[in-house]
Amino acid sequence: MVSANGGAMQTQRIIPIITMGDDNYARPIAILAHSVLFNLRTGYFAEIIVLETNISEEHKEEIKAEVAKFKNGRVRFVDMSARVSSLVLPTRIDNHFTKETYYRLFIEDIAEGYDKVICLDGDMVVDSDISELYETDISGYLFGATLNVWTQWCISSGDFSHGFNYKDYMVNTLGLRNPLGYFSAGMMVMDIRAMRDFRLRERTFGLLGEIGTPKFADQCLLNVICEGRVKTLPYKWAFVSLGEGPNEFIHESWLRQWRPDSRQYYQSGEQDPRIIHYEGPRKPWKFPQRGFARLWWRYARKCDFYDDLPHPLV
Repeated sequence: MVSANGGAMQTQRIIPIITMGDDNYARPIAILAHSVLFNLRTGYFAEIIVLETNISEEHKEEIKAEVAKFKNGRVRFVDMSARVSSLVLPTRIDNHFTKETYYRLFIEDIAEGYDKVICLDGDMVVDSDISELYETDISGYLFGATLNVWTQWCISSGDFSHGFNYKDYMVNTLGLRNPLGYFSAGMMVMDIRAMRDFRLRERTFGLLGEIGTPKFADQCLLNVICEGRVKTLPYKWAFVSLGEGPNEFIHESWLRQWRPDSRQYYQSGEQDPRIIHYEGPRKPWKFPQRGFARLWWRYARKCDFYDDLPHPLV
Protein backbone atom coordinates (compact mmCIF):
# COMPACT_ATOMS: atom_id res chain seq x y z
CA MET A 1 0.00 0.00 0.00
CA VAL A 2 1.28 3.43 -0.86
CA SER A 3 -0.05 6.94 -1.13
CA ALA A 4 1.60 8.95 -3.86
CA ASN A 5 0.43 12.36 -2.67
CA GLY A 6 -0.84 11.93 0.87
CA GLY A 7 -4.38 11.23 -0.28
CA ALA A 8 -6.42 8.04 -0.21
CA MET A 9 -4.37 4.88 0.01
CA GLN A 10 -4.03 2.93 -3.21
CA THR A 11 -2.91 -0.64 -3.67
CA GLN A 12 0.29 -0.39 -5.67
CA ARG A 13 3.36 -2.58 -5.74
CA ILE A 14 6.41 -0.53 -4.76
CA ILE A 15 9.59 -0.85 -6.79
CA PRO A 16 12.60 0.59 -4.97
CA ILE A 17 15.15 1.93 -7.46
CA ILE A 18 18.52 3.04 -6.14
CA THR A 19 21.00 5.17 -8.03
CA MET A 20 24.06 7.15 -7.04
CA GLY A 21 26.09 10.11 -8.18
CA ASP A 22 27.62 13.48 -7.48
CA ASP A 23 26.50 16.93 -8.61
CA ASN A 24 27.85 16.28 -12.11
CA TYR A 25 25.36 13.43 -12.45
CA ALA A 26 22.35 15.25 -10.98
CA ARG A 27 20.70 16.08 -14.29
CA PRO A 28 21.37 12.65 -15.83
CA ILE A 29 19.76 11.20 -12.70
CA ALA A 30 16.74 13.47 -13.21
CA ILE A 31 16.48 12.25 -16.82
CA LEU A 32 16.79 8.64 -15.64
CA ALA A 33 14.01 9.17 -13.08
CA HIS A 34 11.77 10.75 -15.70
CA SER A 35 12.30 7.81 -18.06
CA VAL A 36 11.47 5.29 -15.32
CA LEU A 37 8.21 6.95 -14.33
CA PHE A 38 7.18 7.81 -17.90
CA ASN A 39 7.16 4.11 -18.80
CA LEU A 40 6.01 2.53 -15.53
CA ARG A 41 2.69 0.77 -15.93
CA THR A 42 -0.37 1.16 -13.75
CA GLY A 43 -0.31 -0.77 -10.49
CA TYR A 44 3.31 -0.01 -9.68
CA PHE A 45 4.93 2.83 -7.74
CA ALA A 46 8.64 3.65 -7.90
CA GLU A 47 10.56 4.89 -4.89
CA ILE A 48 13.73 6.41 -6.30
CA ILE A 49 16.55 6.61 -3.77
CA VAL A 50 19.58 8.73 -4.67
CA LEU A 51 22.81 8.01 -2.80
CA GLU A 52 24.93 11.18 -2.82
CA THR A 53 27.24 13.48 -0.91
CA ASN A 54 27.35 16.78 -2.77
CA ILE A 55 24.34 17.23 -5.03
CA SER A 56 23.36 20.89 -4.76
CA GLU A 57 19.96 21.91 -3.44
CA GLU A 58 19.19 23.47 -6.81
CA HIS A 59 19.82 20.20 -8.61
CA LYS A 60 17.89 18.22 -6.00
CA GLU A 61 14.92 20.47 -6.68
CA GLU A 62 15.26 19.74 -10.40
CA ILE A 63 15.17 16.00 -9.73
CA LYS A 64 12.16 16.42 -7.43
CA ALA A 65 10.37 18.50 -10.08
CA GLU A 66 10.75 15.77 -12.70
CA VAL A 67 9.47 13.10 -10.32
CA ALA A 68 6.56 15.34 -9.26
CA LYS A 69 5.24 15.31 -12.81
CA PHE A 70 4.06 11.74 -12.18
CA LYS A 71 1.72 10.22 -9.63
CA ASN A 72 3.51 6.87 -9.64
CA GLY A 73 6.76 7.80 -7.93
CA ARG A 74 8.64 9.70 -5.28
CA VAL A 75 12.30 10.47 -4.62
CA ARG A 76 14.47 10.75 -1.55
CA PHE A 77 18.12 11.50 -1.06
CA VAL A 78 20.52 9.68 1.22
CA ASP A 79 23.61 11.60 2.31
CA MET A 80 26.48 9.12 2.30
CA SER A 81 29.04 11.41 3.99
CA ALA A 82 29.01 9.73 7.39
CA ARG A 83 29.23 6.24 5.89
CA VAL A 84 32.22 6.91 3.65
CA SER A 85 34.16 9.68 5.42
CA SER A 86 36.63 7.26 7.01
CA LEU A 87 37.00 4.99 3.96
CA VAL A 88 39.56 5.08 1.17
CA LEU A 89 37.64 4.40 -2.05
CA PRO A 90 40.25 4.10 -4.81
CA THR A 91 39.59 4.91 -8.45
CA ARG A 92 42.07 4.82 -11.31
CA ILE A 93 42.99 7.96 -13.20
CA ASP A 94 42.74 6.08 -16.52
CA ASN A 95 39.03 5.41 -16.40
CA HIS A 96 35.71 7.15 -15.73
CA PHE A 97 34.77 5.69 -12.35
CA THR A 98 34.23 7.99 -9.36
CA LYS A 99 34.04 7.14 -5.67
CA GLU A 100 30.23 7.26 -5.81
CA THR A 101 30.24 3.91 -7.60
CA TYR A 102 31.17 2.27 -4.29
CA TYR A 103 27.95 3.52 -2.69
CA ARG A 104 26.10 0.51 -4.09
CA LEU A 105 28.01 -1.64 -1.58
CA PHE A 106 25.95 -0.02 1.19
CA ILE A 107 22.58 -0.86 -0.34
CA GLU A 108 21.99 -3.86 1.91
CA ASP A 109 21.96 -1.41 4.84
CA ILE A 110 20.11 1.44 3.14
CA ALA A 111 17.29 -0.68 1.67
CA GLU A 112 15.78 -1.37 5.08
CA GLY A 113 12.24 -2.64 4.72
CA TYR A 114 12.78 -4.00 1.23
CA ASP A 115 13.63 -7.55 0.20
CA LYS A 116 14.38 -6.69 -3.41
CA VAL A 117 15.64 -3.56 -5.18
CA ILE A 118 16.86 -2.45 -8.59
CA CYS A 119 20.16 -0.58 -8.68
CA LEU A 120 20.83 1.60 -11.74
CA ASP A 121 23.79 3.76 -12.67
CA GLY A 122 22.95 7.41 -13.30
CA ASP A 123 24.06 7.28 -16.94
CA MET A 124 21.09 5.20 -18.07
CA VAL A 125 17.64 5.68 -19.52
CA VAL A 126 14.77 3.25 -19.15
CA ASP A 127 12.78 2.90 -22.35
CA SER A 128 10.21 0.34 -21.21
CA ASP A 129 8.19 -0.74 -18.20
CA ILE A 130 10.72 -1.53 -15.48
CA SER A 131 8.22 -3.59 -13.50
CA GLU A 132 8.95 -6.50 -15.86
CA LEU A 133 12.58 -6.41 -14.76
CA TYR A 134 11.60 -6.12 -11.10
CA GLU A 135 9.43 -9.22 -11.33
CA THR A 136 12.37 -11.30 -12.63
CA ASP A 137 12.87 -14.39 -10.47
CA ILE A 138 16.34 -14.27 -8.92
CA SER A 139 15.71 -16.97 -6.30
CA GLY A 140 18.92 -18.69 -5.28
CA TYR A 141 21.15 -15.80 -6.39
CA LEU A 142 22.50 -12.67 -4.72
CA PHE A 143 21.38 -10.57 -7.67
CA GLY A 144 20.81 -10.57 -11.40
CA ALA A 145 23.01 -8.63 -13.83
CA THR A 146 24.07 -8.57 -17.47
CA LEU A 147 27.38 -9.72 -18.89
CA ASN A 148 29.98 -7.09 -19.78
CA VAL A 149 30.15 -7.15 -23.56
CA TRP A 150 33.29 -5.01 -23.84
CA THR A 151 35.38 -7.48 -21.85
CA GLN A 152 33.70 -10.30 -23.79
CA TRP A 153 34.93 -8.74 -27.03
CA CYS A 154 38.45 -8.09 -25.73
CA ILE A 155 38.80 -11.69 -24.54
CA SER A 156 37.23 -13.20 -27.66
CA SER A 157 39.25 -11.12 -30.13
CA GLY A 158 42.51 -11.19 -28.20
CA ASP A 159 42.53 -7.39 -28.32
CA PHE A 160 44.59 -5.56 -25.69
CA SER A 161 42.49 -2.42 -25.42
CA HIS A 162 44.84 0.51 -24.82
CA GLY A 163 47.55 -2.01 -24.02
CA PHE A 164 45.53 -3.70 -21.28
CA ASN A 165 45.23 -7.50 -21.21
CA TYR A 166 41.75 -8.12 -19.83
CA LYS A 167 42.00 -11.89 -19.71
CA ASP A 168 45.30 -11.81 -17.81
CA TYR A 169 43.89 -9.27 -15.35
CA MET A 170 40.71 -11.24 -14.70
CA VAL A 171 42.44 -14.59 -14.31
CA ASN A 172 45.67 -13.66 -12.57
CA THR A 173 44.75 -10.50 -10.63
CA LEU A 174 41.09 -11.09 -9.86
CA GLY A 175 41.34 -14.88 -9.82
CA LEU A 176 38.14 -15.43 -11.78
CA ARG A 177 37.50 -19.02 -12.84
CA ASN A 178 35.41 -17.87 -15.82
CA PRO A 179 36.44 -14.44 -17.15
CA LEU A 180 33.74 -14.62 -19.83
CA GLY A 181 31.22 -14.54 -17.00
CA TYR A 182 32.38 -11.07 -15.91
CA PHE A 183 29.24 -8.97 -15.37
CA SER A 184 28.46 -5.26 -15.33
CA ALA A 185 27.33 -3.66 -12.09
CA GLY A 186 25.46 -0.82 -13.82
CA MET A 187 22.12 -2.59 -13.46
CA MET A 188 21.48 -5.12 -10.73
CA VAL A 189 18.29 -6.68 -9.42
CA MET A 190 19.26 -7.35 -5.82
CA ASP A 191 18.02 -9.89 -3.29
CA ILE A 192 18.61 -7.82 -0.16
CA ARG A 193 18.07 -10.67 2.29
CA ALA A 194 20.50 -12.92 0.43
CA MET A 195 23.09 -10.13 0.31
CA ARG A 196 22.80 -9.54 4.05
CA ASP A 197 23.05 -13.24 4.83
CA PHE A 198 26.12 -13.45 2.61
CA ARG A 199 27.67 -10.38 4.32
CA LEU A 200 28.37 -8.91 0.90
CA ARG A 201 29.51 -5.46 2.00
CA GLU A 202 31.86 -6.85 4.64
CA ARG A 203 33.39 -9.34 2.21
CA THR A 204 33.77 -6.79 -0.56
CA PHE A 205 35.56 -4.17 1.51
CA GLY A 206 37.79 -6.91 2.87
CA LEU A 207 38.82 -7.82 -0.66
CA LEU A 208 39.49 -4.17 -1.50
CA GLY A 209 42.43 -4.23 0.89
CA GLU A 210 43.92 -7.18 -1.03
CA ILE A 211 43.45 -5.94 -4.60
CA GLY A 212 44.35 -2.31 -3.98
CA THR A 213 42.95 -0.29 -6.90
CA PRO A 214 40.76 -2.49 -9.10
CA LYS A 215 40.50 -1.37 -12.72
CA PHE A 216 36.71 -1.11 -12.64
CA ALA A 217 36.30 -0.20 -8.97
CA ASP A 218 33.56 -2.04 -7.08
CA GLN A 219 32.49 -3.91 -10.22
CA CYS A 220 35.68 -5.97 -10.11
CA LEU A 221 35.26 -6.67 -6.41
CA LEU A 222 31.67 -7.84 -6.88
CA ASN A 223 32.71 -10.15 -9.71
CA VAL A 224 35.27 -11.84 -7.46
CA ILE A 225 33.11 -12.12 -4.34
CA CYS A 226 29.94 -13.14 -6.16
CA GLU A 227 31.27 -15.44 -8.89
CA GLY A 228 28.76 -18.25 -9.39
CA ARG A 229 26.09 -16.44 -7.36
CA VAL A 230 24.81 -14.03 -10.02
CA LYS A 231 21.98 -14.72 -12.43
CA THR A 232 22.76 -13.61 -15.99
CA LEU A 233 19.92 -11.46 -17.27
CA PRO A 234 19.03 -10.69 -20.91
CA TYR A 235 21.19 -7.98 -22.38
CA LYS A 236 18.16 -5.85 -23.21
CA TRP A 237 18.06 -4.83 -19.54
CA ALA A 238 21.39 -3.01 -19.63
CA PHE A 239 22.27 -2.59 -23.28
CA VAL A 240 25.58 -0.84 -23.98
CA SER A 241 25.86 0.13 -27.63
CA LEU A 242 29.32 -0.31 -29.12
CA GLY A 243 28.14 1.40 -32.28
CA GLU A 244 28.80 4.94 -33.47
CA GLY A 245 27.15 7.30 -35.91
CA PRO A 246 23.58 7.64 -37.16
CA ASN A 247 22.80 3.95 -37.64
CA GLU A 248 23.89 3.21 -34.05
CA PHE A 249 24.74 -0.42 -34.80
CA ILE A 250 28.07 -2.12 -34.36
CA HIS A 251 30.12 -2.83 -37.49
CA GLU A 252 29.87 -6.38 -38.83
CA SER A 253 33.66 -6.78 -38.75
CA TRP A 254 33.56 -6.41 -34.95
CA LEU A 255 30.79 -8.95 -34.61
CA ARG A 256 32.82 -11.56 -36.47
CA GLN A 257 35.57 -11.32 -33.84
CA TRP A 258 33.24 -12.42 -31.05
CA ARG A 259 32.48 -15.93 -29.93
CA PRO A 260 29.09 -16.97 -31.39
CA ASP A 261 27.38 -16.97 -27.98
CA SER A 262 28.79 -13.52 -27.12
CA ARG A 263 27.73 -12.16 -30.51
CA GLN A 264 24.22 -13.53 -30.07
CA TYR A 265 23.99 -12.07 -26.56
CA TYR A 266 24.98 -8.60 -27.78
CA GLN A 267 22.62 -8.66 -30.74
CA SER A 268 19.69 -9.75 -28.57
CA GLY A 269 20.04 -6.50 -26.64
CA GLU A 270 20.64 -4.40 -29.73
CA GLN A 271 17.42 -5.68 -31.31
CA ASP A 272 15.22 -4.99 -28.27
CA PRO A 273 16.89 -2.58 -25.81
CA ARG A 274 14.82 -1.84 -22.71
CA ILE A 275 17.43 -0.02 -20.62
CA ILE A 276 20.33 1.74 -22.31
CA HIS A 277 23.56 2.16 -20.35
CA TYR A 278 25.96 4.81 -21.61
CA GLU A 279 28.90 3.05 -20.05
CA GLY A 280 32.40 4.49 -20.41
CA PRO A 281 33.71 8.02 -20.78
CA ARG A 282 31.72 8.87 -23.94
CA LYS A 283 28.52 10.14 -22.35
CA PRO A 284 25.61 11.16 -24.61
CA TRP A 285 25.54 14.68 -23.19
CA LYS A 286 29.12 15.14 -24.47
CA PHE A 287 29.22 12.79 -27.48
CA PRO A 288 25.86 12.88 -29.29
CA GLN A 289 27.27 10.66 -32.06
CA ARG A 290 27.50 7.73 -29.64
CA GLY A 291 25.15 4.86 -30.35
CA PHE A 292 21.64 5.43 -28.93
CA ALA A 293 22.53 8.93 -27.69
CA ARG A 294 19.44 10.21 -29.49
CA LEU A 295 17.28 8.25 -27.07
CA TRP A 296 18.92 9.95 -24.07
CA TRP A 297 18.27 13.35 -25.66
CA ARG A 298 14.67 12.40 -26.37
CA TYR A 299 14.08 12.00 -22.63
CA ALA A 300 16.20 15.06 -21.85
CA ARG A 301 13.82 17.16 -23.98
CA LYS A 302 10.96 16.20 -21.66
CA CYS A 303 12.73 17.79 -18.67
CA ASP A 304 12.23 21.38 -17.53
CA PHE A 305 15.96 22.12 -17.56
CA TYR A 306 16.47 20.99 -21.16
CA ASP A 307 17.24 24.50 -22.44
CA ASP A 308 19.98 24.84 -19.83
CA LEU A 309 21.81 21.71 -20.97
CA PRO A 310 24.88 22.06 -23.18
CA HIS A 311 23.84 20.92 -26.64
CA PRO A 312 26.91 19.52 -28.44
CA LEU A 313 25.53 19.47 -32.00
CA VAL A 314 22.43 17.49 -31.10
